[in-house]
Amino acid sequence: MSSTASTSAVTIVGGPPVTSPRVPWTWIYQHEGRTYDGVRVKRLTVAEVRALMAAQRAAEASDPDASLPLPIYVDDEGAPIPQAVMNGLMDDDLAATERVAADFFPARFRTTPADSSSASGDATEPTSSE
Repeated sequence: MSSTASTSAVTIVGGPPVTSPRVPWTWIYQHEGRTYDGVRVKRLTVAEVRALMAAQRAAEASDPDASLPLPIYVDDEGAPIPQAVMNGLMDDDLAATERVAADFFPARFRTTPADSSSASGDATEPTSSE
């Protein structure tokens, strides 16, 4: 009996979209001869999450403060947006991108906002007497 690995790809045929609608940016950026004026956010497969986690652990082994770019930002053809472009975004464009990205992160990477605290971090009180 021989063991062979399957090389067939899995096709997703139902469920929520795999990539987001296009997030247009207010500013237009150029990097290495390409122009970027928006982004799509891509959901990660299990294999991509595992590879990202392994790469992060390896990077942290030599630098505890290491942080790898997330491979969820892609152009209209599905190619990753270069980290240099993401680092060069104006804050408003990053904020718009991150609002969409929040719904596309795997659940284990999502952060939850602090419950019942104000912007200053102070506990808030109910505003009605009900």
